[in-house]
Amino acid sequence: MGSSKAQSSGSRTASTPAGKLRTPQKRKNDESSKSLTASAKKIKAAPAGPPPEKRLRRFRPNAPQSFHDVYARALSQRFYVLSRTRSGFDECPEEVVEITGSTGNIYTVVIAQLPRCNCPHAEKGNQCKHVLKRVLNAPYGMVYQLALLSSELRDIFAAAPPISPPERAESDKRKPVEGDCPICYSELEAKGSETVVWCRAACGQNIHEQCFSMWARTKQADVTCPMCRSVWQGDEDAVKRVRREEGNSEEGYVNVGDQLGISRVRGLVQLA
Repeated sequence: MGSSKAQSSGSRTASTPAGKLRTPQKRKNDESSKSLTASAKKIKAAPAGPPPEKRLRRFRPNAPQSFHDVYARALSQRFYVLSRTRSGFDECPEEVVEITGSTGNIYTVVIAQLPRCNCPHAEKGNQCKHVLKRVLNAPYGMVYQLALLSSELRDIFAAAPPISPPERAESDKRKPVEGDCPICYSELEAKGSETVVWCRAACGQNIHEQCFSMWARTKQADVTCPMCRSVWQGDEDAVKRVRREEGNSEEGYVNVGDQLGISRVRGLVQLA
């Protein structure tokens, strides 16, 4: 019996060192676990870069039903661009476009993160599609958005017709009569019913004669080519001026329809 107790005591004594041998390994595992936890916290705390830009209005995956009819009218109606001015900054550019509407009223459109226009249609809470599509050639998916991202604005303006004059071309060759008129953005036709004039000074760009006449009347100094900004040569009869101070106020807007040959009745144009 004494031998049994001794064996039992010896067994407990023998097991104790084995337990003590496992302690350093456990401590090592604990330290490794703490190290991994600390590393994970550092990774979580590391800056992930700037957050993605947030659209100021809800993204529209598709055009709403109410958009289609207005969009069709925007593509079919003729309007005239009086001026374009780039503003904002490189990362988030903007553009202010002054146009005459279908009745001769002068409207101001701002293409920015929240596009806006002071025309009656826009003042009622509707979008102004004309400039985005017809002037700046924006992709269709951007036209019906209520707000644009900075990256989308950069893409739109990068693909838009230039405002500032390109390097002056030394060419007396007229360009083929094709593409869109840079004033009304309607198609140019070589054998169409509308007379076409062209820039003899530099770039050879073709323009509807009636459109150029309206463009010329808006200039306060020398009349220039809408595309290359060279002083216009020839076609002196078309070089007239729009006098805004003489424009009649219609619905709170300056109206120059009489000077531009535009009827104040929507859908009609005076051809005199």
